Amino acid sequence: MKRFLYFLGLMGVLAVSLLGFHKVFSFKYGDGIYSVTTFYEQEEDSVDLLILGSSHAYQNINPMILWKDAGIAAYDLCGSITPLWNSYYFLKEAVKTQSPRLVILEAYCLTQPYEYMDDSRIIKNVYGLKPSENKLDALKVSAPEDRWVEFGLGYIQYHNRYSALEADDFRPYQDDPAFYASWKGFGNNFGVIPYEAPQVVNDGSTAPIYPKQQEYYEKIIAFCKKEGLPLLVVVSPYAGYTQGEMQVYNTAKQIAQAAGVPFVNFNDDYNEIGLDWSTDAADPAHLSYLGNKKFTETLGEYLLEHYTWEDHSAEREKYASWDAAYDYYDHSMRNKALSLVTDAATYLATLDFLGEEYIVILEPGATFGAWDLTKTFIQNHGIGDPPEQGGQAWILQGQTMETVTKTPFGYYWAQRFGKNELLVDDSGVYWNRKNYKKSDNGINIVVFDTRNQTVADAVCITENTIVR
Repeated sequence: MKRFLYFLGLMGVLAVSLLGFHKVFSFKYGDGIYSVTTFYEQEEDSVDLLILGSSHAYQNINPMILWKDAGIAAYDLCGSITPLWNSYYFLKEAVKTQSPRLVILEAYCLTQPYEYMDDSRIIKNVYGLKPSENKLDALKVSAPEDRWVEFGLGYIQYHNRYSALEADDFRPYQDDPAFYASWKGFGNNFGVIPYEAPQVVNDGSTAPIYPKQQEYYEKIIAFCKKEGLPLLVVVSPYAGYTQGEMQVYNTAKQIAQAAGVPFVNFNDDYNEIGLDWSTDAADPAHLSYLGNKKFTETLGEYLLEHYTWEDHSAEREKYASWDAAYDYYDHSMRNKALSLVTDAATYLATLDFLGEEYIVILEPGATFGAWDLTKTFIQNHGIGDPPEQGGQAWILQGQTMETVTKTPFGYYWAQRFGKNELLVDDSGVYWNRKNYKKSDNGINIVVFDTRNQTVADAVCITENTIVR
């Protein structure tokens, strides 16, 4: 009996160790794995709108806009270049816990002529699924038969990550826990690259869909019909749109309409959406943070016009995570706007309107250039005549500014946020041990977003100009 109990204890320790090993060494991708694992964390029957597709979906369709403007609780259950066979199994897995009022399938991957995706995409689009028949079937269709064992045993894929391990591997989510805490699968692309407008005229011509993509496209349509799930197929607008892709979409539209499924190619309407390809594209395939807002607003209007949605105003606790997701998004947009200000006077004036959720740190460099503008800003907050020498800094939160000087521990000021610390000393301004000081000549300003727990912006104002 003692040996048996010892054996059980040993197996228990081994199981816990293996689980810990898996969590640390496993792949951690926001463009696929996290979008699935975080979906499992959503409260049961809380998702109104399930969005399937590739990065054309999760970078172009913004659930936070849909929530704010239309009250629709949407989730982007998508991955990187997700083929239709993976979207199919995402859908089958999703309905185990959710009963969406509408499923949107973003159709870009219908244009992809691949039997199998590359290894990284196989990992991203399969590994987030919980152990189940759906995961097994997804793996079998995603990889050639002679590689099923290789991909099925995740250890084979990630056992050599020893040298790549970082501190984030030991945390629930990499990079930004505040972001993933209420994440709805959306990736806001802050890049902006100007493009010429697509010169494609939809003449109604068609082209064949790659057979494997078409097979699972039709399976998604059939599954939704069987489950009584309304389905809408859309193509989000993108700068790299081509004549050949238009022809594939026209074929897909015919298939959808024959099954009684609406199909909307928004590339035919980008002028009506108000897209400006000099600012609204992040790359040929994806909309920028400016473009996805415009497109999602248009999509939201379409959804309100053509479908009926529940009013969640009396269910604020159940939908608190969507409120939190919007707050995070709103702050990230405000942070981006601040980072684009290039005029020193405008920048300083903006600091007064950030609110209590921001901490502004003003720290003088070792030498001073002309800093009359910043000095006036400090004086306007009731700080007498700030000396033009080191030994102190100023903290602004809301409308209240305080002067901080050296503590017995050698720093001016510090505040902890979870396991991380925001600290000011003679050498600079630190967040999570990274120094955001820009220059020794002038006044360094670091704006910290306490909601998103991130540095929103870091500049130095010297001679009334901004240095980033």
